[in-house]
Amino acid sequence: MRVACYKSQGTSMQPFLLDGDELIVSTSPAILYAVGDIVLYRSPLFTQPVAHRVVGCGDAPGLCVVRADAYLTMTETVSQESIIGRVDYLRRNDAVIRVGGTMSTALFNRGIAKWYPCIVSAKEAITGMLSGSRRA
Repeated sequence: MRVACYKSQGTSMQPFLLDGDELIVSTSPAILYAVGDIVLYRSPLFTQPVAHRVVGCGDAPGLCVVRADAYLTMTETVSQESIIGRVDYLRRNDAVIRVGGTMSTALFNRGIAKWYPCIVSAKEAITGMLSGSRRA
C-alpha cells in the first residue's frame, strides 16, 4: 500500500475535515471506493487536489459522485482515474485520527453520506422558521 500526505485547505468538508488537517491518503490502484469514503482527487475546477466524500458509485462504470460535506450542492462526477486515493487517517494537532479503511469507519462514513444532508437541511429549515418568526 502506498501512502501520500496532503494538507487540507478550505472549509468545504467541515466539520469532519478542518482547514490545515494533514490528510494521510492510501494511493494503491487496487482500492475500491465506496459511498462514504473521503477521497482526494484532481478536479478541472480547482488547481489543487480536492478532498470530498463519495456519495455515489456504480451508476456509470468508472465514475463516482463526490460532494462537500459543508456545501451540499457542491457535487461533482469524477472518473476513478482522477482519484488520487482514499483518506484513511488525518493528523490534527498532535492526534492521528482514523477516518477510513476499516469496517467501522466505512459504516460511519456511509451514515454521514446518507444522514448528514438530512440533518443540515433540517437545521436550515428550523433556523429559517425561527428567523422568520422573529421578524413577525
